[in-house]
Amino acid sequence: MRLLLIGSLPPPLGGTVVSFAQLVRELRERDDVQVDVLDTSRGGRTGWTEDLLVALRILVRVPFQLGSVDVVTFHASTPATVLFAPLLAVLCAIWRRPLVIREFGGSFDADFAALPAPCRRTVGCALRRAWLLFQ
Repeated sequence: MRLLLIGSLPPPLGGTVVSFAQLVRELRERDDVQVDVLDTSRGGRTGWTEDLLVALRILVRVPFQLGSVDVVTFHASTPATVLFAPLLAVLCAIWRRPLVIREFGGSFDADFAALPAPCRRTVGCALRRAWLLFQ
């Protein structure tokens, strides 16, 4: 099985980044799994410009990788899930690939409820098409 893992690798170090890096490391040790990784890390840089550059880099690369993977996994916090889940769900539907979303943080329900109604509908539609893991 070939997996596309999308998430943030170190640096900087943090709980979410360490957890994702450990998953990548453990999956790469398996003989029955091939792993492709798209790193969403900003390398410690902050700001909306860096966020936009990372988003564009990932969105450009995902379609090129979908043809060669069996499953897509997305590992992110709530803001990234809200922004990327709808796009990833559409791309995975077009390529007929399953999507797994691993949500970090404990406030997704409250954050989701606080979204404007159109955004809630869009994100909700994407989440209904995905397998969800909450950490």
